[in-house]
Amino acid sequence: MRERKMVKTSLSLPEDVWKAARIKAIERGVDAQDIVAEALEKYLGKGGVK
Repeated sequence: MRERKMVKTSLSLPEDVWKAARIKAIERGVDAQDIVAEALEKYLGKGGVK
């Protein structure tokens, strides 16, 4: 599988949303950035990363 090019960015998120993302990341054993990227991909209609 090919490595995806990543970019670094800063976002301001509501604290409760960020906390929920961090908790979900811990539960799944991934980084919070993976949760945010997956959510954005789904929102944009591109499906989740497998």
